Amino acid sequence: MIRQDKITFLISTLQSPELYSSLISNEFVHHNKFNVPNYIDRIFKRIGIISKFENNSSKILTQYIPVNKHKFLKESLLKFSEDYCLKNTPICKKCYISSCCDYNNKRNNWIK
Repeated sequence: MIRQDKITFLISTLQSPELYSSLISNEFVHHNKFNVPNYIDRIFKRIGIISKFENNSSKILTQYIPVNKHKFLKESLLKFSEDYCLKNTPICKKCYISSCCDYNNKRNNWIK
C-alpha cells in the first residue's frame, strides 16, 4: 500500500521556505524510473509512505512520484537525511514532519 497523501504532504513540507525551497526544480524527467537510494527508502518507510518490509520500492514509487518532482525529491531528501532522518539516530524532536511520521509516533510497522 502506498500513502499518496503522505507523498503530497512530504513534497509540500520540503518545499517550504524553512527547509529546502532553494532546491525546487520542476525539471521534467525524460524517463519514468524513480531510482530509490537507501536514504530515500529509509525516509519513505519511516514516514509510512511504504511498508517497512517492502523490497521493490523503486518500481512502486515510480508510479506515485510526480515526474517533475524526481530531482527535487532526491536532492531535498538527501539533505533531509543528513539534517534530520539520520540512519542510526534520527533527530525526531527537531524534525518538521515528526507529527505524521510512523517511526516517530510508533505506528504501523514500527510498533514494538
